[in-house]
Amino acid sequence: MTVSRWWLWPLIVAAVVDLALVVRHQTSPAAAVNRAVTRTTALNGCQESVLLRQAGVDLLYVVGTWTTGGRLVVEPAALSFHPGAGLTSASRKQIELGAELGNATMSLAISAHQALTLGASYRSQLRLGASWLSGPCVPLTNPFQSRLTVTGQAGALPNRYTLYRGLLTVNRGGQALFSKADLWVGVRADGRLGFEVLRQNRGTSPSGLLAVATVFSYPRQHLNSLVRATVAARESFYTADYHRVLTALALTPVGQTPV
Repeated sequence: MTVSRWWLWPLIVAAVVDLALVVRHQTSPAAAVNRAVTRTTALNGCQESVLLRQAGVDLLYVVGTWTTGGRLVVEPAALSFHPGAGLTSASRKQIELGAELGNATMSLAISAHQALTLGASYRSQLRLGASWLSGPCVPLTNPFQSRLTVTGQAGALPNRYTLYRGLLTVNRGGQALFSKADLWVGVRADGRLGFEVLRQNRGTSPSGLLAVATVFSYPRQHLNSLVRATVAARESFYTADYHRVLTALALTPVGQTPV
């Protein structure tokens, strides 16, 4: 009987090692960011303000996603800004004409009851090992390929985030804006996504982009409610949103390469 107990030790050691690996995985920065994405996609709705920063002009896409009548609707608005300043004259004209909403190249509606819900789409891309993810209410990067580390807290209440920093090299997956990017992810106090910022790491991006900043919010009103707003109110909304994205961009240090 005494001899037989020795056979248990390898099993016990293996179980302890397995448990330690599971705990380490679940408490890792990548898992924390993954949970934030999962919580966000489970809502089947969010609003993303995506800033594409270039040398001459800042392009802002405000993309609202919500479910109505059993359908998932994605509604974008596209505008341009003088870097760090205000709307360009072209975008002001668009707003006056009511032409900034519903860009046909981005607008779509899909059944919320199809297999490919936001959460299912995100999980599918992770399983396929995609480096750059696509779809509404998700960041561009795969958290499990981004070598994330926690750097502490950023921002002031009520917009305070846990900040994660990483480095992504493209392995597979489409629409790679950079072949290599420095990455920052801010997770809100409620565990949902706050923002993601990517900065060009090496070489030049094919599109000439310098940085991409995405701020996630969860408004009670859908983006299409702006159709009924005055021109002045719409200009004010987009300008405030643009500067909110610049605030997130300012939380990510320029020129610091993650380790």
